[in-house]
Amino acid sequence: MEPFEMVDADPSGRPAGTVRSLQEAIRRVREVATAKADSLADLAATERARLHLLAEALADVARDVPPEVEFFTLAIPPTDPPRLWIDMTSHVALARDRRTYRFVKDTRLGRVVLRETAALDQMADAVTDYIAERLIEREQVFEADWLLARRSTGGRGTGGQGTGELGTGEPGTGHGAPAVPTSSEATPPAAPGPLPGRLSTLAAFAAGLALGIAALLAFAILRSG
Repeated sequence: MEPFEMVDADPSGRPAGTVRSLQEAIRRVREVATAKADSLADLAATERARLHLLAEALADVARDVPPEVEFFTLAIPPTDPPRLWIDMTSHVALARDRRTYRFVKDTRLGRVVLRETAALDQMADAVTDYIAERLIEREQVFEADWLLARRSTGGRGTGGQGTGELGTGEPGTGHGAPAVPTSSEATPPAAPGPLPGRLSTLAAFAAGLALGIAALLAFAILRSG
């Protein structure tokens, strides 16, 4: 029987004579990274395309926004991941499945999901309702400021007489603010005059005290004499 031939083995278990090339490893890693980047780019392009479809569905809504209202953007900036920004605090992005629209808003208490759906029309309706609510809130703020200013001027902000509107103080169909008294009406009551009876009592007391002192002095003089 012939003896077995001893073969030197690599401690890592690889057959002897195997040569590792760093350049070859770098090439393989680059190929994997390129394939992954292409896949991510395709996903980002798909997300951006779906967001553009939503932006097109909202094009008529964007045209109906009053020109003086500038806080609605409805734009898709070149960011990763892509987002359709509605205003400075709310945007629409796609969920992990790349098919579901997610409408979120950033608040002081954190991020809130306003609507999540895979249907394009439903998300467009949700964004439209949100824009309408913001416009109504804006008008309510302006009306509140106008009412406060009108109350502070007593209804004279319009330059005319009161017509029974809120804040005029005139009788009418509305509940007016209380009338502000004029300078003649607001004159404080006069201070009470002097009291003759009290002054006469004080004078009599002083006279009696003086007579008593004089009598004591006279008695002392007579006794010493």
